[in-house]
Amino acid sequence: MAPNVTLGHYKVLGTPSVHTGTDIVAAAFKMAYEDKADIISASFGTYKGWSDEPWGQLIQKLAEAGLPSFIATGNDGSLGLFLASNGIDNSAGIGIGSFNNLYSPLLLTGASYSTRNTTKEFGWQLAGTSDFKNGTYSLYPSSLNASVVGDSCEPWTAGHPDVSDKIVLIRYGGCKGSQQQANAVKAGAKNILFYNNAPGTYELPVQDPGLVGLGMVSSQTGANWVKLVASGANVTLHMTSEKNSKTFFTNEKNPQSGGQVSDFSQWGPSNELLPVTAASGVGGFMLSTWPVLEGSYAIDTGTSMATPYVAGCIALLMEARGKGKVTPAEIKSLLSTTSTPNVFHDGVTASPFLASVAQQGGGLIDAYKLVHTTTKFNVSTIAFNDTEHIAPAYIRINNTASESRVYTVSHVGAATVYALSDNSSIPQVNKLGKFVDRTTEGASLKFSSSSVRVAAGGSAVLKVTATPPKGLIARRIPVYSGFITFNGTTTNDSFSVPYLGVATAMRNVTILDTTQGSNSLIDSSTQQAVPANHQFVVPGENDSIDRANTSYPIFQTQLSMGTDLLLVGVKPANSHAILPVHAPQTALPRSVDGVTGPSPTSWTGGLANGSYVPAGNYSLVVRALRVFGNRTNPSDYQTVRSVNFGITYAPPAAN
Repeated sequence: MAPNVTLGHYKVLGTPSVHTGTDIVAAAFKMAYEDKADIISASFGTYKGWSDEPWGQLIQKLAEAGLPSFIATGNDGSLGLFLASNGIDNSAGIGIGSFNNLYSPLLLTGASYSTRNTTKEFGWQLAGTSDFKNGTYSLYPSSLNASVVGDSCEPWTAGHPDVSDKIVLIRYGGCKGSQQQANAVKAGAKNILFYNNAPGTYELPVQDPGLVGLGMVSSQTGANWVKLVASGANVTLHMTSEKNSKTFFTNEKNPQSGGQVSDFSQWGPSNELLPVTAASGVGGFMLSTWPVLEGSYAIDTGTSMATPYVAGCIALLMEARGKGKVTPAEIKSLLSTTSTPNVFHDGVTASPFLASVAQQGGGLIDAYKLVHTTTKFNVSTIAFNDTEHIAPAYIRINNTASESRVYTVSHVGAATVYALSDNSSIPQVNKLGKFVDRTTEGASLKFSSSSVRVAAGGSAVLKVTATPPKGLIARRIPVYSGFITFNGTTTNDSFSVPYLGVATAMRNVTILDTTQGSNSLIDSSTQQAVPANHQFVVPGENDSIDRANTSYPIFQTQLSMGTDLLLVGVKPANSHAILPVHAPQTALPRSVDGVTGPSPTSWTGGLANGSYVPAGNYSLVVRALRVFGNRTNPSDYQTVRSVNFGITYAPPAAN
């Protein structure tokens, strides 16, 4: 993207014995600043979503010192809204989302196929160690419908030929790949090639032990073979084992999702309702350099690819305008307001309305407009907040050109998306082809003027007042968004300012949900729920936590939404006091199994001050600060109290 730049590399990942914490990341950013870096690009992060977390505060200070930081928003778009990466959960961090490449470049293992007196090359991707033996195989598609969903998800019916010496072709998806493999193996298959139900290929995570060869070809390759066989042609594959074959490169068009928002791109907003994605770069199906020992080149996908792409564009901006001539805040605004919004896309189908700002930010970067525009805005995105904190916004438009500019002001709404499903306090997940529930009911915007004239070298201010959409289900947290448009006389003189808000009061949102068995007490020895007045014999103060014939209570904390302060304490049965079990936990994201969230609290009688309570009856009390809550106001906490239980300490072990 930016020829002749000087690259600096600061390693913070890759050592299994060293946990990468905020201290290591902060040290790397500080070192980059001291080395006089002009741009920081970081393709890593963890989930926080609160502006007072340390990494975000450091990025804020670096921005004030003139150093912009570009952070990948993350690739867990399937996990739904309100899962914001740290570093961009503040106003200074520049979060980058991903759009898909128009093409799907593929570096694959080479082979060939023959049909109707012609032979052509194709590529396939090996699954684990299930390599094909060198030889010629007849191709047998398990279905002649190249759009089938659930191919081989059910046991095969009788009447199929012997497939033990053939390669079975199966369309991926509709059920677990292991189930598709198992059904084909039961029918006699020894070798399987899947063809993908999405662009590109990937290494299958599971290999059935009954298989010899297993791999994947692209959706276009598989569909072409199915079409040939359906027309009566025989297709013969000439396979060479992966270790003996040459590399095959192809650059297929991506008709399914090319040019669209990547389905994996992370959704915001932050817990404080800041849009975390400023804009998006190209990150889906990117041909990139790679470690030499691993082939020098590879195709990778993710916001980790989009972020350096955008950082390279910003290097071009600095080259054109001069280093130090554009502040990080101006860069973020230029990036967001010159990008091109795109329509909502669920990975399979495009909709006739725009994608949420919570996903795409300002849209796909327009590098030419970014570098050459002479119009600047004082904001990158407008956060209209929730219904209790909504306020008018003021946009200052600056014209650095030698001629005056006139802009017609309007707005285009994007999809309003429900964070929660209809009967749950936990955010909805996104599945390929089936994204979160949404509606086209958006906010109403009122402008102080329908057009703005900005004199050469001058500025003008526009007041924007928003009214959240009506008639929506507030409990489900409707996230509305859209784009305030400024249209001049040409396409290159048109801009859009993204906005976002929620049509509910966030202080009413459930954080500690107890309806699905979470936020409850279990026994360490049985991992089962504890009935009231259950008695524990806990390890002694100097014992190992796994001492034989002991058990202890575990409180399984689950946050359906993030909290900026979590307090865990124990309440004696005969007292109103709540004694802290450990130090307060701050800036916590919502819980996602295996991904993020607070750890369970295992309690063996100890307190935060290092002392131990006497044997007796207690309950554990967990308090989570509500979004926008006041830490000093007890009513601003959601509280869950466990059942009463008793503890006695195991006697000292005999010497």
